[in-house]
Amino acid sequence: MAIKNYFFNARKNEDGTFDRTYNAEDLTNYLDGLVGYGIFPYPSDCLQVQQNSGMNIIVKAGAIWCKGGYKLLNTSDLIITLDDADVSLSRVDRIVIKCDLINRSIDVVVKKGELASNPVAPNVLRNDAIQEYSLALITINKQVSTITNAYITDTRLDSSVCGVVQGLFQQVDTSTLYLQWQSAYNQQYDKFVNDFNEWFSSIKDNLTVPKLTRLSNSYLTQDENEKVIDISIDEFVLETDLIEVFVNGFRLNQNEFTYTQSQITLVNALSVIGTQVDVVVIKSTVENK
Repeated sequence: MAIKNYFFNARKNEDGTFDRTYNAEDLTNYLDGLVGYGIFPYPSDCLQVQQNSGMNIIVKAGAIWCKGGYKLLNTSDLIITLDDADVSLSRVDRIVIKCDLINRSIDVVVKKGELASNPVAPNVLRNDAIQEYSLALITINKQVSTITNAYITDTRLDSSVCGVVQGLFQQVDTSTLYLQWQSAYNQQYDKFVNDFNEWFSSIKDNLTVPKLTRLSNSYLTQDENEKVIDISIDEFVLETDLIEVFVNGFRLNQNEFTYTQSQITLVNALSVIGTQVDVVVIKSTVENK
């Protein structure tokens, strides 16, 4: 039968059966299309993956609406232990909500990544039997023994692998996600600063001070539609010096001209005779500190 109707009260037939019967698939099909699938946007840490201790992670409480109208509800923090890191290679694990229509179950699952020097995350599986929704990627670097939020990439808002329920809510609370990004940024920033300070301390006594010298040449166009201008600066070295070009006082972008050792070629010809073209060569030399 090609046409289905939802939902009417059933009437009992003379033989005791009912003329209207519905099952779970009828209900989920009815809701499918009315509500976009994904995590529920409230609270902001709905099903968020966070650090715990050692190789343990936490999946926060929350709910997700799966394609077809199936729902998972996690009522409290769920602790998951990841496999230990490898000695010499890294991997990327993916934490997913797996909706299994064959086995009639929805669970939080760890999809363990393959070991590699440059690892990639496992793909999200979606077909008629399995629907997966990615909550996070976790980078397991070689020899690590503790997972921190800096190694966790939140993928809940990526609609290509998860997404947020649409149609029931007017606003999405992303404050918790922002705090996670800020925490990861602060950790990386501190690491970069420390690395830079160590590097600078090791070379500062041998630093040299750069000195910039500007050499210029002015030219007035003699013909209509001129495009080729002589540089006419003997000190210019093509391999090391920089070139700037000004037309009637306005600096050209680098994509508006090309140059060789002796000439500038403009992309757009200068149609007005007497247009002033200034060629500036910037030379860099170093002096001991």
